[in-house]
Amino acid sequence: MNYNLIPNTDNSLTTVPGNGYLILWFDKDEEQGPHHVGEKLSGDGEGIYLLSDSTTILDYLSFDIQETDISMGRSPDGSDNWLKFTSNKPGEIN
Repeated sequence: MNYNLIPNTDNSLTTVPGNGYLILWFDKDEEQGPHHVGEKLSGDGEGIYLLSDSTTILDYLSFDIQETDISMGRSPDGSDNWLKFTSNKPGEIN
């Protein structure tokens, strides 16, 4: 596994190396640590955006109604092709 953690002291110090991973949980469970975001994604669909600053979109995903226990990822890893997965393997190549 090649992914970095968000420092508890200053999350602005977080960097993700090329070919690395950063796992974030959008579950409103911030008390579980810095990887848990204070927002929850809608099961009815919405969009996720990765910004380099407040205006520059680096990447994004718009999704429809979600299915229970199904994740989404790029396959092959790093491509523009998004697939649904029935087997979740956080931190591993999709």
